[in-house]
Amino acid sequence: MNAPPAQTQLLDPFDLVLGRHLNHLRETHNRTLDTVSSALTGHWTATPHDLARLEAGQGAGLRDVLDAGHGPVLARACGIGRAAADWSTCLDEHRRDCASGTATPGISFTDTAPGWAHRYQLLEQQAHEIVYAINGDRLPAPLLDDSLRQRLWASTAPTALRQQHPGPRTGRLRAVSGIRCGLCQLYREGLTDTRLGAAQWERHVDQARAAVLADRIRRPGHPTVLFINEMMLLTWTRGTEIHTQQLRHLAELATSPSLRVRVLPNDLGKPIIVDRTELRIDTTVLTVTPAPRAVTYEALTDRRMSALRKLALPVAESMGMLQEAAAGTLERSW
Repeated sequence: MNAPPAQTQLLDPFDLVLGRHLNHLRETHNRTLDTVSSALTGHWTATPHDLARLEAGQGAGLRDVLDAGHGPVLARACGIGRAAADWSTCLDEHRRDCASGTATPGISFTDTAPGWAHRYQLLEQQAHEIVYAINGDRLPAPLLDDSLRQRLWASTAPTALRQQHPGPRTGRLRAVSGIRCGLCQLYREGLTDTRLGAAQWERHVDQARAAVLADRIRRPGHPTVLFINEMMLLTWTRGTEIHTQQLRHLAELATSPSLRVRVLPNDLGKPIIVDRTELRIDTTVLTVTPAPRAVTYEALTDRRMSALRKLALPVAESMGMLQEAAAGTLERSW
């Protein structure tokens, strides 16, 4: 008799997002589950198994742990006490969102706390599959190279920030002082505490995202998918130099079989594409909606994302249109 198919597990986005952050902080500070469990003795009883479930977003969940006031001792046990304030902000804002009806407990969570960008980057890095859908004239940050990132910063950043910080530093961050993650080193040093620091921090995170995606599309595995509108290709073709540079960069990246670009044709009528990212992490699918200095997670598959899979052109046809657009020869099809 055949075994029943595995069921998709629905995890609370709050617990999953912060649990993965907890796991990263513990590992990047070279702490084992046993070490953390021992450090909690006298404050709170949590076995290594309990902690492993917390990090996976399972069990009682981090929301219950933070509600019980255990955030500070847990953060210190993992080697980075300042994370407690970050988690507390997440919890307070999530409570307000749930009370106002802008979030649904167990289903959605909006992260606006200082470490939001790194938490999202960690999920993107750990995802088995990534699907991007964009409805604008800018590629997702991981698909930008250093040159494009520098030019976009120069064209969009507030004047005061540009004067103080002319652009993101290039190259990968190095971990120092025994911390295995360069981003966590900057987080520990309080780089996110000012507006300028937060802007620098987000650009360092974007560089980390780009490095991870570059590695992902160089190796075999589940392909990363990007949905774009046909109109976007024409806008890029006839737009500014920076738009054209993005288009040519995307065409070059898409030669890898591990990155699939699919075009939504304009003759469908009003475009249904929206700015969303879909992450499959273990048995959980998260639909992610970006916003300035924030990101919203939903533990449900967006029906519009499912519709894109049915309506978008096949990869080969889409790739042909992308190459024509990059060469400046794509014509309107409607």
